[in-house]
Amino acid sequence: MGTKKLLRKAMTLFRKKEVVASADPETFFSQDVAEMLINGTILNLPSRHPLLGMTKQQPYRDECISHAAKNYCRKYPGKPVYDIGANIGDSCVRISSYCSSPIYAIEPSDFFFPYLEQNAAKMPNPVHCIKAIVSSDPSPISGNLVHWGGTAYIDEFVHETSSISDLPTITMETISETPPSFIKCDTDGFDLKIISGGLGFLSANHCGLLFENTIRDHSDVEESNKILGALHEIGYSDFIVWDDPGRLMLHTKDIESLYQLNRYMYECWDGTSRFPERNAVRYICNFDILCIHRDDEELAEYIVEDHLRMVSSRRAQPD
Repeated sequence: MGTKKLLRKAMTLFRKKEVVASADPETFFSQDVAEMLINGTILNLPSRHPLLGMTKQQPYRDECISHAAKNYCRKYPGKPVYDIGANIGDSCVRISSYCSSPIYAIEPSDFFFPYLEQNAAKMPNPVHCIKAIVSSDPSPISGNLVHWGGTAYIDEFVHETSSISDLPTITMETISETPPSFIKCDTDGFDLKIISGGLGFLSANHCGLLFENTIRDHSDVEESNKILGALHEIGYSDFIVWDDPGRLMLHTKDIESLYQLNRYMYECWDGTSRFPERNAVRYICNFDILCIHRDDEELAEYIVEDHLRMVSSRRAQPD
């Protein structure tokens, strides 16, 4: 491993050390089971999962998944949908609320996977739960899966939690025999690596792609810009961006606008690990970016309209 890569991983761990410290294995993995209602389905989840407190604070969060799934499944009925980083199945239930297509839900965590299986059984769609890591190639990945809050991330330096060396590693190409119409990818910092390895697959199949774009340092900016540029080159013409609470930021065909948003995110986070007093002005943690191929560019307007209609409807409801 090169020196630059080692330094980047060390800084990633440094930035997350406060979070990792809060995920005490003795208490994290012994949480009680709670319930939460999403789109008419009662889901089981850990009692301290952040989703339980987000509904009122962030009423639009993850609704972008619903809008994208609805429009892609309407255009391509029966084609599967991929949920990479399925967690407890909350994204799956949003997808299943708007389409009857098969869902392939991939989640590597020993802790979250049983919740995913339990919740998948409550959905009307065929939901194929796969316990694996999606990566750029099928080679085994060394490291550990570090759990905190309502998620888990891969780290090669932390050894208190579950090892991932025995987990199967799969790629976009090997998830199912039939390519999907739409892919949701949210893997807590691993998204760009997955997309980088899947560019050939995306170029051949033109799937809609919604991913979490996380910027913490300048190398993240460079990597994200590179991936977005590559997607644009293989025919992705429209990009819709939401902030992490689910507020619509923009719809653009201009790739330079996305580069500017990455610069903005970098400025939000630059120096916050060294200067904690800056944490109060970070505002948001990431962007969700929906990348739409030119073959489906008409869907962009439908998806934006669905979001605006949802906002208008909820504002009209009494408190």
